[in-house]
Amino acid sequence: MKAICYTLKLMTNVIIPDVVTGDPNTLTSQWYIPGSVIRGVAISRYLANEENKQTGDEELRKLFFTSDLRFLHAYPSVGADQKRALPTPLSWRSTKDDEGTIYNLAVSDPGITDAKLERVKAPFCYLEEGIYKVEVDDWLSIHIKRSRAGGATDDESRLFKYHSIEAGQEFFGSILSENEEYLAAVQCLITAQPDLYIGKSHKIQYGHVQCTQIGLVENYREYSGTHNQESIIVTLLSDTLIRHPQTGAYQSDLADVIPAIPQQVFAEMKPIGGYNRKWNLPLPVVQAIKAGSVFVYDYDEKLWEQLQILEQKGIGERTNEGYGRISINWHFYDKKKVIPLQPPMPAQDTNLQKTDNADAAEKLVRKIFSQRCDEKLIESINEYSVTKGITKTQLSRLSTQIRHTLINKTGQSDQKN
Repeated sequence: MKAICYTLKLMTNVIIPDVVTGDPNTLTSQWYIPGSVIRGVAISRYLANEENKQTGDEELRKLFFTSDLRFLHAYPSVGADQKRALPTPLSWRSTKDDEGTIYNLAVSDPGITDAKLERVKAPFCYLEEGIYKVEVDDWLSIHIKRSRAGGATDDESRLFKYHSIEAGQEFFGSILSENEEYLAAVQCLITAQPDLYIGKSHKIQYGHVQCTQIGLVENYREYSGTHNQESIIVTLLSDTLIRHPQTGAYQSDLADVIPAIPQQVFAEMKPIGGYNRKWNLPLPVVQAIKAGSVFVYDYDEKLWEQLQILEQKGIGERTNEGYGRISINWHFYDKKKVIPLQPPMPAQDTNLQKTDNADAAEKLVRKIFSQRCDEKLIESINEYSVTKGITKTQLSRLSTQIRHTLINKTGQSDQKN
């Protein structure tokens, strides 16, 4: 399969709103860049070109709607050689006492009681000789919602939080197609301006990313699998939307696309939404099978050949947006060791280099300090009730004074210690 591969570097924090956040005053981001976002950028740039406007809707539909172009999700990038992490399989378990060993229940029973096993918490992973657990750095920001008309704050003015993907991280994405002309057209649209503005609040301080290291790969594979004739392990590499052909209801299994009965299932459902900028309206929320879900089948040569075709095309709905990606025998092992992403420094080298570890430590301290200040600020504000009539200037001054007080107290405490 031919593909255009690219890296997205986050220049600012990014918010791709998740459907369910729990707290009504907190907007939580998804922890990857959906393929629909990059697809939307390509379509908008295509329409902005005056030459393309003259071709009409036929060429637009041919390129983005009826072609085999599939914009895969951009997952966290791993290592210096920019490897693409994948969602952690739901069949993986580790013990509470030893998180360095991961057992794969889809292959064998480790003989450990369920009370001692727990699911692997890392949302993404990368497989080599061992397993790399991949986390996404997040950032919590506090904002004040005010009346758009300005003037005094009204009853609707309140504090709210953005739980976003932190700037500075890199995500690896790809666009699949067998037609090089389609891939070349999309590559021209993206490379014309490497700076992209995506997600919520992208017109202000969020959503600025840079698309770099874009290029064509002839034989692209999302993973490295094995052909084992004992069983077939199908793992979802993205959320999957399977609709019943008669009732139209969204399914929690793969029976409508894979003609076999699974021997083991490790699956969950999750709500999926989206946003249509053309309509300026959110998409309907539907139930999808969660990425990382695992289905284990008895080996059958005919089934294996059918799965090879489904692996290329994807299954279910919205495959052109990166949904419905599957892997076959990607993690066919009973257990593996966890490999740290950043190995500890050698014992004889104790000097911190300003360009690497010292900068990382300083950034971490600033992040922890800022988050704690924000938490204390919220606690202090909640102790007081603000009656109607306070102006937004007074509220801003109060917020600034409380923050400065907390900072001064923290500094005095550090000096005493």
